Amino acid sequence: MASKIKLEASSPVNLPIPGGLATLEVIEAAGGSKIRKFNLLAYTGGKAYLPGRSMPVVFDLSTMKMVDGMPVPLLLDHDNTQPVGHTESIKIGASSITGVGYASAETEWRDRVVQSAANGFQWQLSVGVVVDRSNLVEVPEGRSENLNGQLLTGPFVIARHAELREITFTATGADAGGAVAKLAASFGTLEQESTAVKFSQYMTSLGLTVAMLSADALTALRTNWRAANAEAEDDVPQPAPEAPAPEVPAAPAATTPAADAPTLSQYEQDTADQVQRVEQLTALNASLQPPAIDGQSALAHAIRNRWTPEQFELHALRSRRPQAPAVHTPAPADRDLMQASLAIAFADRLGVRPDHAVYEARDSRISLNASLRRPVNDQFRQRAMDQADRFRGHGMVELFAQAARLGGQDLSQLGHWRSDEWLRAAFSSTAITDMYTQALNARVMASWVEQTSELMQLVTESDVQNFMAAERKALELTGGAPRPLPNQGVAKDISMSASGEQIRAKMYADRFQFSEQDLIDERFDTLRQAGAVMGQRSRRLLYDLIAYVLIANPTMSNTRAFFNTTDGNLRTSKDLTRENLISGLTAFETQQENGVNIDVRPTHLIVSRANRFTAAELLSPSALITGENATRSSLNVLAGQIGGVLSDARIDNGFTDPTDVADVPATVAGVPTSWWIADATQPAIELVYVAGLGRVPRLRNGQLGNGQFGFWYDCSMAAGIAPVRRKSVQRNNA
Repeated sequence: MASKIKLEASSPVNLPIPGGLATLEVIEAAGGSKIRKFNLLAYTGGKAYLPGRSMPVVFDLSTMKMVDGMPVPLLLDHDNTQPVGHTESIKIGASSITGVGYASAETEWRDRVVQSAANGFQWQLSVGVVVDRSNLVEVPEGRSENLNGQLLTGPFVIARHAELREITFTATGADAGGAVAKLAASFGTLEQESTAVKFSQYMTSLGLTVAMLSADALTALRTNWRAANAEAEDDVPQPAPEAPAPEVPAAPAATTPAADAPTLSQYEQDTADQVQRVEQLTALNASLQPPAIDGQSALAHAIRNRWTPEQFELHALRSRRPQAPAVHTPAPADRDLMQASLAIAFADRLGVRPDHAVYEARDSRISLNASLRRPVNDQFRQRAMDQADRFRGHGMVELFAQAARLGGQDLSQLGHWRSDEWLRAAFSSTAITDMYTQALNARVMASWVEQTSELMQLVTESDVQNFMAAERKALELTGGAPRPLPNQGVAKDISMSASGEQIRAKMYADRFQFSEQDLIDERFDTLRQAGAVMGQRSRRLLYDLIAYVLIANPTMSNTRAFFNTTDGNLRTSKDLTRENLISGLTAFETQQENGVNIDVRPTHLIVSRANRFTAAELLSPSALITGENATRSSLNVLAGQIGGVLSDARIDNGFTDPTDVADVPATVAGVPTSWWIADATQPAIELVYVAGLGRVPRLRNGQLGNGQFGFWYDCSMAAGIAPVRRKSVQRNNA
């Protein structure tokens, strides 16, 4: 059984940690009182030096833990009788221990800490831990270990499976010397010699040299070292401060330096530049504190790889972006959640906000997965949107990599993301395909549901079985009403016309390609625009087909145009005026077929955008004629005679002929002065779709071939239109 270090839980082993700092804030509490809050950087993952010993200690943060149910208090000088407050949000991270502390204890030691901090005193921090002796492992000289995001070189002692018990304020690391001495005594035979750490050894253990540091930086390091090595030899001379350069008048630009003027050699110049670079990197590292890179500190990585300060700052700022949630989710429910969050995040980059109505639209039930179509208040949907928000700011390559991990594939193992292996795997991954397909589908369908036209009120929709022509035969009205049936008589058959109108559906489609170049260039805008245009064009197709019947006036099976004077549904030289509207309504409502009144009623007046104001005035319930010169009642007798007014810009401007198969289709000219009366309860126009293909855009995608990395995406609609009932609509040309 492992023997514990001979210290009680109330007096844990404490270590002064170089670099641990507490930053004071003041926050308002309930009732207007103020609470002192400290942001805590309790341990930076490095080596802790013990008095009288040359071998430092490193806590393995990956194995450190906190005891369940045991709070982590804030103390002064590791003394349980000197409480300062309590801690919250303590996080034992990969490279540091951080948290928040509140000066909540009503004690003189709290007041001492707070008042000193308010006066500008910079408190250092130490941590108190309990550790088993069996978990102390010596690393010999010359051997390196990746610990806490740093590459540390021996000799030192690794303390594994330590328990964090307290965090303490200390003026300097030396204030905890008593506790450190107890820990050093407990090490016993781990180290026989008792020589202190020289300053040169301390510098070497940190991977630093004098040439890399300014005089101020060297002084700061010397202070930290001396705090834990009071009796050790300082064998590194302090460089003399640089004398200020004498003021000399500026020489003319064309002056040639004297032949005997001192000059820097290239080696000296390079050395000076390197020293300046390291100083700038060190300052940025202290202020930004980026995470480790490939198992070593970001500062060491930057120095070794000759990063410029600009490169280091960019890396540090990028590392502060919100981190994506873990994607290794073996449970099916978690996998569904992550798939949904990735698709929502990708769609958000395409302009479809997470709470867009498209996710609940009835038209999206075919193109979007069920997990995305849940109500916005559904718990699963809320969690998916919350996780999707954590992907904000992520690039396309990062989203691809996250989706691939969800599918069990680590793309980082396939070399650079522009390599053939990476691209081939990315564009063939089912998880990635699901992510961008669902995002693009959402973009297309969002544009589809956002497009509207009042013309849809004039049609009836139905399905046909295929793309072949189908006939719509009309009933022939005779006799007005059913005839009396004599006793034991037989009802007569209703007459059908000998021929009907032909109607057929056609396939309409758009397609675009997304290649590796678009991925490399992060072309979210390409996907966003392509998806939006596809959705708009698909919806616009239906409206153009309806407008084609109204404006282009196609020929019917009896060789007459749909609107013609012979059948009585075309009137000419009829501007939109009060008199013409009254006569048009009268003619429309008194139509007969084979001597039978057909009883149509005007539900809509259809006009151009330019004429909608005239239409509104004609149908307004307010007076049209007032004053002493009025020759008839001031009441508007047209008010309430028509159900409503429809207007569409296609009547003003014209549109592209949706039936033309040419690469450059013809244009149908607008008729801004024409107007129509229609009965929407007996639609004159039928819009058909092919059964099984749906009445919404059909969305498909696949991989590019012929050695190309990427995917194709197409949007198709199978639709057709035909006029089927002349007497339900009347056209009036000016």
